[in-house]
Amino acid sequence: MKSEQIRIINKFLNLLNEAVIWPLMISSRGDSLKVRKQDSDSHLPPIRKDDAYIIFTPTDTSSTSGMNQLKNQVNLISTSPFWNPLVNFLFVVTDHITESPEDVTRNILNGLWTQNKVLNSLISIPFYRNSSSENDTKTVNIAEVKTYTWISRQSKEKCMEFSGILKVDKCSKETRFCNITRLKKIVSKIPSNFQGCPLKLISPLRNREILEKENGERDVIYSEPEIYFIQLAFNKLNFTIKYLPPLTLFPDYAENIVAATLKLVTGDSDIAVGYMPIGDEMSTYADYSMCYYFFYYRWYVPCGRMFSRATTLARVFSLSVWLSFGISLILIALVLRIKTHLYSLQKLTEPCIYRSIVSCFISLWAVVLGVSVVEMPSNSGIRMFFLLFVWYSFTINTIFQTFFTSCIVSPGNEPRIRNFEELLESSIELGYDHHVQYCLQSSPDPKIKKIIERHIACSDRHYCYGRVDITRDFAYLDDQIIAQWYTNQYKSSRICELEDGGFMVMDATHFVKNSIYVKVFNEVFYKLFESGIITKITNDFFMECVSGRKEHVWLLKIRNETLVDPFEKESEENFVTFSLIHMQSPFYLLFLGYALSFVTFLFEKYCIKL
Repeated sequence: MKSEQIRIINKFLNLLNEAVIWPLMISSRGDSLKVRKQDSDSHLPPIRKDDAYIIFTPTDTSSTSGMNQLKNQVNLISTSPFWNPLVNFLFVVTDHITESPEDVTRNILNGLWTQNKVLNSLISIPFYRNSSSENDTKTVNIAEVKTYTWISRQSKEKCMEFSGILKVDKCSKETRFCNITRLKKIVSKIPSNFQGCPLKLISPLRNREILEKENGERDVIYSEPEIYFIQLAFNKLNFTIKYLPPLTLFPDYAENIVAATLKLVTGDSDIAVGYMPIGDEMSTYADYSMCYYFFYYRWYVPCGRMFSRATTLARVFSLSVWLSFGISLILIALVLRIKTHLYSLQKLTEPCIYRSIVSCFISLWAVVLGVSVVEMPSNSGIRMFFLLFVWYSFTINTIFQTFFTSCIVSPGNEPRIRNFEELLESSIELGYDHHVQYCLQSSPDPKIKKIIERHIACSDRHYCYGRVDITRDFAYLDDQIIAQWYTNQYKSSRICELEDGGFMVMDATHFVKNSIYVKVFNEVFYKLFESGIITKITNDFFMECVSGRKEHVWLLKIRNETLVDPFEKESEENFVTFSLIHMQSPFYLLFLGYALSFVTFLFEKYCIKL
């Protein structure tokens, strides 16, 4: 490079640095761009990207060798992990050219767009213009600097085609002024209406239908909430969706996601859609839009089943209460017998029923049951002691009947797994779908490592939730929406969600790396997301699945002989909550018993005496 050019570049950079007070990274062709270790992790995207570029082109730009040098210069910069083709570029030609500046500009800007996808680019070209006045026949070379950009067009065949160049500024010694404010009037290269130009879309979704046309071509129709949402954005921007041939579906959905991402990397597709989560690994190979789809994965375990009503009597009091009550009966019977014996030694008469331990125990048991005894004690001391036992029995009976009635009406539930720690300590099997492995395998949590080691693959939602619901020997990790579908489908409330141990997966539309369409789609996605359309689309879709009007591939029943299907084993007792209606029969029997007792009383009173 000529010394004059170097002087101009140095002066320009000094002025620029003083004006913006911002660090500049300067490199020349042939320099190796080294990245710091914390910015060059092989699995993580760079922590920053370049904000703008000023590129000084070599001399002889109009020649073939000069153009190749410029391409090599840009290609070298594009290898940097901080490369960002979406920011502003200013190309400065450092030498006067002899060819038409329009031709040189057209070649440079067209090559930068088609090969490097440089969108917002300006190029400043100096050249000499011959000028002569009317009175003076002498020709004067006037130095001028022209600045150009390029404009795009949309067609039915292709989006963002190079249409031509546009002059935005001119500086010369005659004017001594550069009207740089005209740069603000440049029409954006990305329109709000793309005039129906096509974008290629690939999707790993399973819920699809392939229609054969008469000409042999195949149309793909996807029935998924995310596709419905994307179609709204395409219609708003006036894009035409060009569905690529469907991918070969693998049992593991993560493999389908990798296949769709590969289509983006190779440039076969512009967009990939279909429950594709964002992450550091994905961002290395593709750009993604704002997150508009959120999946909340939770652990679902068997709920505590209701206690059997057959064991209600044993559960009213604890074993210690029953033992203490039984021992108290024996001791009280023994005390009554001893006091009766002492009174007999004092020549005091006492009913014969209290002269043996067995008779005393029978009398006490009659008091406990709430029936009358044969004869009350005659002595005041024994009578007072017996009266205290009557009040004690009345209290125990009241408490017993209260708890007994409560247990009959609502027996209560058995203990269940409450948190993630209890789940890990339990012996039940753990399972989840294949694609969940992709979300868990990058976690450094040792608890997640245990889950991965213990889990079994389970993709049939009918079967997986059936094991949780019916056999109660299984815990399943799945999306909340699918769990709601199962409970609505089978009218079951016997699966419970753990309070912790879950995670959230954020899905988005993925684009080719450094795609210009991310920004325009995000503007539409934000509006659609804030309006709640994505929530309505999802709810309507799954309500159709529950009602049976729509069949979803994710929810198909797959026969698996090694597991128990919920349709084949109905082992759960049907519990009915008692109400006043259920108490009618006992009251009828009670009244019948009263009537029979009254008849018996009359029979004993009158007939036997006669």
